[in-house]
Amino acid sequence: MTTTLVIPVWNDHVSTTLDFARRIVVVKTDGAKELSRSEVSLIDEPPESRARRLRKLGGQIVLCGAVSVPLARAVYRMGIELIPFLSGKVDDVIAAYFCDRLADPRFLLAGSAPGTRRRWRRRCANRGGRRCERGRGARTQTNNQNEGGE
Repeated sequence: MTTTLVIPVWNDHVSTTLDFARRIVVVKTDGAKELSRSEVSLIDEPPESRARRLRKLGGQIVLCGAVSVPLARAVYRMGIELIPFLSGKVDDVIAAYFCDRLADPRFLLAGSAPGTRRRWRRRCANRGGRRCERGRGARTQTNNQNEGGE
């Protein structure tokens, strides 16, 4: 099954904030195999427009650093899975995604407390017979309510 990853970038690293990223890498994958990779420039735009742009590019999963609540909600409304609070070289983060190792502390965004990603966690579908680890997936409805969400 083909999946499209979207990663905001700065130089060769995951951009610290999705909201202000000027470039993204779009990676088409099949299981744990990268099929293609392209880089796309972004403009400064409101959260809804940015989320629509990610969806138009085929984005299914966004691997990113920090993200504002308005943009996170817009991304969810577009049906895109969000995996936030990541840092590191883009190639290393993609490799960790393929190996279900994004929960490794070396990929935790500086300034984020250990366990920060837990509040964004959602059980996701079995992928290749393995369950997703902590930090892989979107936040749960319960956590959304705890944060003052709908």
